[in-house]
Amino acid sequence: MKLILLLSLLFSGLNSFAQPFVSGSELRSKYQSIISQENGFLVDVPVDYRDSSKGTFKIYGSFYKGYDSNLPTLVYVQGGPGFGSHYPLGSAYVEHMKLDGFNLLLFDTRGTGLSVPEKEEQYRSPSFYGSETIARDIQKIIKHFSISKVSVYAVSYGTVPATIFASLFPEYTTALVLEGVVYGPTTEFEYKNDHLIRLYQRCYDLLSPGAKDLVNKISTGEPSWFTSTLNSAMSGSGKQGCAITSSVLDKLSSAGVSKENALRSFQEELGRRYSGIKIEYNELTYQFNSEINDITYAKEFGNGSDKDYSKIVLVDGLVQRVAAKNSSYAASAKEYGISYDKSAYYWAHKYPVKVPVSYLIGYYDTFTMMPGALEHFRKVPKGFAQAVIAMEFGHTFDNNFKLMGLQNPEFGNLAELFKKQIFLNMVKGQPLVKVPLKFKYLQK
Repeated sequence: MKLILLLSLLFSGLNSFAQPFVSGSELRSKYQSIISQENGFLVDVPVDYRDSSKGTFKIYGSFYKGYDSNLPTLVYVQGGPGFGSHYPLGSAYVEHMKLDGFNLLLFDTRGTGLSVPEKEEQYRSPSFYGSETIARDIQKIIKHFSISKVSVYAVSYGTVPATIFASLFPEYTTALVLEGVVYGPTTEFEYKNDHLIRLYQRCYDLLSPGAKDLVNKISTGEPSWFTSTLNSAMSGSGKQGCAITSSVLDKLSSAGVSKENALRSFQEELGRRYSGIKIEYNELTYQFNSEINDITYAKEFGNGSDKDYSKIVLVDGLVQRVAAKNSSYAASAKEYGISYDKSAYYWAHKYPVKVPVSYLIGYYDTFTMMPGALEHFRKVPKGFAQAVIAMEFGHTFDNNFKLMGLQNPEFGNLAELFKKQIFLNMVKGQPLVKVPLKFKYLQK
């Protein structure tokens, strides 16, 4: 059941499920046993860094397996936005960040997990959230423990506040490691390149005749069904996502299969194939704050703006882009009083980084696409930078190592090499000495 829950989150595009407001003190009282088990801590940070009169609230965090002041510290910044720090430890995502010889600092970004303010009006206010605000929260946490410098590792949306942190606070930063990299607004950059179209078309062209017939039948009424399925499958399991989709469609290619049955069967098949993955779990693992997601993507990335928004569909065997409206984000933007101000959108090149930057890029990442990561690599670092491109991987390396390792032991062995050599060097800000042939390596 735990695996099915993880896969349903991965393969549903992280659907929002808003929760009634519960104050931070109430949540921390409810989950006191988890806090005690984690040796969790609280740090007071400003509600609004631009207005001290609004007071402070408490950010929750923990050190994985404790804190040793004699060891260097690695800070992990979770993606979403909307997931707390318990998600990466429970999922298959970031096993490699549990390094020997390092403190591992995790924290619930404001509004997530146990970092919830006492007042509901703050919790639901767009001014309470922001990528730069998270970056400043990180600096407050580090100062609280009198840590002079940290390495920062971030995944997906977390690469946004992590980039800002390294840019604003180079004196606190040893190295920056980014995975599943966000470069700029969805409407302005991510949806205006053809990388996704090429990936989807290549996968469709490889389908058997029976699978193509089924896909075309379903797509007649829902042209984005196939591309949405591939979006999740490839980000979750890279190149193998296409093969899995093809295999499942072959099984379902008999007449009369509805798109609902096909999707459910697809998810069930994934569960069977990947049932060997061990997932740690507690009540906080899969909590997701949809309001943070809605507010951030509308305010900083332009999601919901009718102008320039599009989606990728399959029509008569041809993958193509069509104009569309992002109605859910538009409704949220209206509800929270967010105006679409392009000058406020996040662009990574606004935040030059002088410390060493390392990139982990999946060629089949359909959530944060390779062209954006490469643009970040070209424009943001002002000193040493290196990038590893996994030509068969999707959104996160560790997740792909685990999923592919169940099918091919070679990937399980590669995961150990990755953790002990590649990732460790990146965290230290050092050049890689040797990169496996399955990866491409860039340096500047």
